[in-house]
Amino acid sequence: MKLHGPLNKHRKYKGIRALYFQYCFKLGILPKNKPVSPARLHFLLKEDLAKLENINKETKLLCMNKIDTSQQLFSYQNQQLEQMNALISKRKHLRSKLRSKYLDDKSFLKSEISKLTAEIGKLRKEVVLCDHIAKRSEVIKEKLKVIKEDERKEETKIEHRRRSR
Repeated sequence: MKLHGPLNKHRKYKGIRALYFQYCFKLGILPKNKPVSPARLHFLLKEDLAKLENINKETKLLCMNKIDTSQQLFSYQNQQLEQMNALISKRKHLRSKLRSKYLDDKSFLKSEISKLTAEIGKLRKEVVLCDHIAKRSEVIKEKLKVIKEDERKEETKIEHRRRSR
């Protein structure tokens, strides 16, 4: 993301989107010019490096649709489901028309059906991503809490060693 204008007027991210941004920074996805080496990652984050592609897609979905809360996430998911069901019923109607013996232009119907199928596939992927976001957001919260506790313990150990010298 690019920041335009002064830093103090920049809107702070909240909710799920902020959680995913923080997680992307911890994983080393963001910023692009400073990747984190896998050796320096926390052991809880190393598991998620294999799921990096999915986490990246989920973050993009949250940012593109400006989803901050779980309520917004579920309403977006319901919108996509309703749209998908409408397209499925439309495709079903076209398929029944295609079976008609008296139709001359069947290639047009087939192309319309394939377009609808592609759109339905995109919507299905977004619905699945919404499910994954809902499940993963709780896990991410817990992991970030554990990581913060570990970092605090390390800082206190380092501070204790420094004072004892």
